[in-house]
Amino acid sequence: MRSAHSGHDVATMEATQGHLRVHGRLDGERAAFTLEGSVDLSSGQAVRDAVCEALDAGAREVVLDLAPVSFLDSSGLNALLNTARDVHRRGADLRCDAPHGGEPRVVIDLAGVARLLHVDD
Repeated sequence: MRSAHSGHDVATMEATQGHLRVHGRLDGERAAFTLEGSVDLSSGQAVRDAVCEALDAGAREVVLDLAPVSFLDSSGLNALLNTARDVHRRGADLRCDAPHGGEPRVVIDLAGVARLLHVDD
């Protein structure tokens, strides 16, 4: 993961694992991540690692944009749930943006975990 600081303590982060790219921005206590590609067994840990790095850097609010995710399986969903647990254990807040009709939202709704991931409607 790369970090670059500019202005008022803003950091950008990027990681690639398998078919997943994680783009992140830490601005004060808010960390926003965009996930692009597939979240599955081979890539789920990259999400957790990126979020934990942001929490270590002082993030208190984490937003995951799942709209660009093209594939989410049960292993990827488990990684998102573990990430949510990590965030909450550290006293921070998590919100996931997953538009209706998109692959991630369909999987999240079928699994009945939208509330656990704090998915915005």
